[in-house]
Amino acid sequence: MLGISIEKAPEKGFILACFRERPVFGRYERKSGEIIFEGWEAFREKMPQECHLFDADTEYRMVARQARRDRIELVLTAREEEAMEPDLLYTENVLIREEYRQDGTVPETITVINRYQYSADDTLMLKNYRLSAHP
Repeated sequence: MLGISIEKAPEKGFILACFRERPVFGRYERKSGEIIFEGWEAFREKMPQECHLFDADTEYRMVARQARRDRIELVLTAREEEAMEPDLLYTENVLIREEYRQDGTVPETITVINRYQYSADDTLMLKNYRLSAHP
């Protein structure tokens, strides 16, 4: 897959990729250094603007920066959140569109764990977030 460090992604889980034309979402599995999932054809010629590969505990994220012609890669884990103050974590369940749930392999919701921090002037701000699939 163009621009994605597959080895940093969880062995299996969900993929959410944002292309200019449309988003791609579904279950994936990593086999022999490749990501296997139904929407793989979208990756043949284009790099997504943003791509999330995640399971319940880990998210690999790649964000392409067009102006700089580079990308940002992050690996976010539930273990990092264990060390955070609980009041700085906000969890929400986001409903998945019906079109992605038709085959019965995708859950009704995914979880977004928002990570907040205080700025130097004590303003609460979003530092990062992690997508999580229900086990």
